[in-house]
Amino acid sequence: ARLVQDTLYVHLQPGLSLTGSTQPRSTYVLATSEVYTLISKLYTDADAHAHLDVRVLLTNILNQGATPAALGSVQNLSQPPEVVLTDFETGDGGQSNPVKQRLERYATSCYSCRPNLISVLLYPEYELEAVDGELPPQPETGTSGEPLESYSDVVVGGTFDRLHNGHKILLSVSCMLAEKRLLVGVSDKDLLETKVLKELILPYILKEDGTIDRAVLGAKVFGDREQLKRLTDIMWPVMGQMAKEKIEEAAAQGATVCVLDGAVLLEAGWVDMVHEVWSIIVPEEEAIRRILVRDGISEEAARKRLENQMPSSQRVKYAHVVLCTMWEPEVTYEQAEKAWALLQKRLKEE
Repeated sequence: ARLVQDTLYVHLQPGLSLTGSTQPRSTYVLATSEVYTLISKLYTDADAHAHLDVRVLLTNILNQGATPAALGSVQNLSQPPEVVLTDFETGDGGQSNPVKQRLERYATSCYSCRPNLISVLLYPEYELEAVDGELPPQPETGTSGEPLESYSDVVVGGTFDRLHNGHKILLSVSCMLAEKRLLVGVSDKDLLETKVLKELILPYILKEDGTIDRAVLGAKVFGDREQLKRLTDIMWPVMGQMAKEKIEEAAAQGATVCVLDGAVLLEAGWVDMVHEVWSIIVPEEEAIRRILVRDGISEEAARKRLENQMPSSQRVKYAHVVLCTMWEPEVTYEQAEKAWALLQKRLKEE
């Protein structure tokens, strides 16, 4: 808490050694009552540090009914770490460079980190602070190493309004108990009738920082034409006005060409704002494949999204220039360079 001001990830790796000639590897930790108690205590104690967003990583926590997969792939975190900390104690009690180098390599082999990642050994510089000359008591857990009983499917529910450490404990233990699937239900509408101060619940399409969660919003509107129209009727006029102001600002600054990158330019009726329309197309199956890779949704959901969009055949009718991104990026780049050169030629002729 003295070193981190925002997000603190906690990766449990008991017995990890940062000495010796071999690079340490991530290993599985069995989901036991002792591990559960430790995770609960971490989140409970985090309440004393309101500035910290503590997140215990569960990627290597294995319940007794799960089939272990090979560990080793680098995982993306929502907040890439800038510094990696460890409670590993060196033999001389100092900041050993070889140990720190192994720690940094180990961290980057597990998770995507910021460039120039630095490491800090917490002992002896950052030992527990004494209060009135005494260290805070470290109570015994009184728990055993017996594996937690696991289940094929686990279901939990709630408003999860303003996700706090109690929610994190609930979701963590649910993950530890689930062998195949964890289903999280978010309470809404009739289920909130008896909730006190339900008016203060944050809309669940907003992230904690107040920005829109595009994945959640997309799941709500792209499969429902009525909901999508309600959203576009609100947003398209505002977005169009903002785009128009930016174009006018660029023209006032003497820009020869202004590019309006608008995926819904045709649907929103913004054609009158531009002199040329350039469209990018790919076959439908390729478009579906890209949606699946990018958004991690089902094929059915991906097809519904495409059904609510203008088909490529219609886009071509409006387009002055058509590009296809079916091939390698270098090919697309060559297409764009050629189209841009031809645009410059047309401008000179005018």
